[in-house]
Amino acid sequence: MSALRADPPPSSILIVGAGVFGLSTLLTLLTSRRYASTHLTIIDTLPVPSFQSETSAPIGTEKNIPTASLDSSRIIRADYASPAYASLAAKAQQRWREGWGGVKKGRYTECGLVLTAYEDGGTGEKYVEDSLGNVRRLDGEKEGAGNGRHGEDGNRKQGIQELKDKQAIKEVMRGTGGSSGDKGYVNWGSGWVDAEGAIQDVKALTMSIGTRRGNFSWKTGQVTRLIFSPPTSASDTEPPAHNSINNKTSKPAKAKVAGVHLLSQPPLLADLTILATGAWTNSLIDLRGRVEATGQALAYMQLSSAQAERLKDMPILLNMSTGMFIIPPTAEGVLKVARHGFGYRNLVEVRHPEVPLLGGGEGDEEEEAAAQHREDSSSSSQAHNPTPASKTSISISISLPAPDFTSLPPEAHHACLTFLQTMIPWLSPPPPSSNPPHSNPLPSNPHLPNPNPNPSPSPFTSTRLCWYTDTPTGDFLITYHPSYSGLFLATGGSGHGYKFLPVLGEEVVGVLEGGGKEDEDELGELWGWRARPRLMGEEEKGFVGTEDGSRGGRRGMSWGEEMAKGGY
Repeated sequence: MSALRADPPPSSILIVGAGVFGLSTLLTLLTSRRYASTHLTIIDTLPVPSFQSETSAPIGTEKNIPTASLDSSRIIRADYASPAYASLAAKAQQRWREGWGGVKKGRYTECGLVLTAYEDGGTGEKYVEDSLGNVRRLDGEKEGAGNGRHGEDGNRKQGIQELKDKQAIKEVMRGTGGSSGDKGYVNWGSGWVDAEGAIQDVKALTMSIGTRRGNFSWKTGQVTRLIFSPPTSASDTEPPAHNSINNKTSKPAKAKVAGVHLLSQPPLLADLTILATGAWTNSLIDLRGRVEATGQALAYMQLSSAQAERLKDMPILLNMSTGMFIIPPTAEGVLKVARHGFGYRNLVEVRHPEVPLLGGGEGDEEEEAAAQHREDSSSSSQAHNPTPASKTSISISISLPAPDFTSLPPEAHHACLTFLQTMIPWLSPPPPSSNPPHSNPLPSNPHLPNPNPNPSPSPFTSTRLCWYTDTPTGDFLITYHPSYSGLFLATGGSGHGYKFLPVLGEEVVGVLEGGGKEDEDELGELWGWRARPRLMGEEEKGFVGTEDGSRGGRRGMSWGEEMAKGGY
């Protein structure tokens, strides 16, 4: 952690979003003596505590709840190609084992992770090789150490075991009868967590601490836009240049973010606003080219007690060449199959979130006032509904979560079904063979199944689209906004942020306090503000897929176009 800044902390902090980034940051602030006098407010579209699931069906599938962190299971691993992320993940994983944040015993299960790839020279193959080197370093093991989960005497073993061919992969996938990938390794020290349950536990703890502490509010509502104040002076509360406690160079005056407007509620004001709004961040601040929402396919299958018993010893498998993965059944017998891929974009035209400061020609002030009136008087109850663009307003095209979270496009359903059949042949009948028409684009990866135009009935109990907050490199975005004082960004989870829940708050506050991460180590540089990349020739088009070596599937898919082909 960085040294504390000498200047006083803000008198009020508003956190927008109670997902992984927001909740972890809130807990850190609540337990910090430095912020004992700071009024802390968090606002989310879900009340606290949110509803408690009485079954194992994943949250969000039947109630169409958009929160990505509320799910049946999430992988907890230190298996990263990046040494910096591997080290931070190992620290977080130890806290999962210790019951950090009031997380109840039994939420975390250490069943092992099989990380594989195809020998095709692709990025997935290199990711697995680099990850193996990092976890061996962290585990203090030499090549060849670790005998797998079960030795000859049937006792559980811990360690890392390299898997040099398909047969070796199949042998460690106990009970499944299947495999995926040409080579890889198994890390018996990795596992998964009951994602919904853990989030509920941490929420309960924050409410308990906040109630005892006082000077704390949990609000429920929909944020429609930020409150911008024009530049006044360069002495507004903000971090030193480049977030460094040692750099005291002066800066020109900036416009200030003074809080947020809410739908059908009075605005919330604060000295510092932290946006931890995940896939909706672009609707509140323009981050095109830096952050984009992408939809990822999840499918769930309710097993019988006999089927679950047969799979009780299986580890997780994640194929880095295809992005497909499978997580063992929960205590209630729910099996999860999913894809960590390039995902779907859902491009929508919205009013520029910073339009009050942009100017727009003659009549622009009147249009802004009219747009604000429409926004404040709207009766829509849809969560995270951005302000629609009018013909006379400044508008932008961004990807935002689609309104339907529960249906999968045919190609995603077919990919999950085919992977399930590959991994557990005895559990699901093979999908019908098909020859997709030439008009249907084929996957760029030869290891991926072709979309099926004549799908069979689904064996899955439920399906879901999980909307990632992707960045071009898969790195988080944790930094002050360079153009506005009073605005801090904590987003860009890129589909791998959940495992860091026990440590993210400390990291966010470390940057918040003006030192540490952005000046002292690799992660700080990765998380900082970068020049907007120009990809595909036009920055407005954003980027097409996170390039961190871990993604699979086709690039550039449109949610609307794929759903037009049918849906599950």
